[in-house]
Amino acid sequence: MNFPKMEETLNDIKAQLSALTDSQGNPLLSEVRTLYGVPIFSELFNVMDDLARFPAAVVSSGDVFADPQFGGLIQDVEYHVFLLAETNGVPACETAAVDTHEKVMTALKGSVPGMPLKLNHIPVQLISSEKLPLRPELRGWKLLLNAKMSATF
Repeated sequence: MNFPKMEETLNDIKAQLSALTDSQGNPLLSEVRTLYGVPIFSELFNVMDDLARFPAAVVSSGDVFADPQFGGLIQDVEYHVFLLAETNGVPACETAAVDTHEKVMTALKGSVPGMPLKLNHIPVQLISSEKLPLRPELRGWKLLLNAKMSATF
């Protein structure tokens, strides 16, 4: 079954992150990329070996699950955001990385508490954020998002 909004939603999440700015109006993230397919984090740097500007985010599509309540016409589509920041063990950089994580989390939540973010009429819900095991000079998180969409939308 084809879900035409899957790629569009992936790009909408990327645009949402690309639009974030810091307190001086500069882009919050130095780089935001998309990756198609279910990611294996351990291979992220192999696939994107030129990723060198931080903080950065990589948005990828994930698994698709049919919602049996609607006969499979409504799908739950997972998206992953890998948020990466270079800290080099410097306390100020560690703090900046955590602040960036908080700003990204806020941007991916709906404006009404408890309601999902709407991207082109697609509800996108922030499900979780987990810290990633990275090299000592990097901090990272994997954010899991869920979008509900129709095969006919």
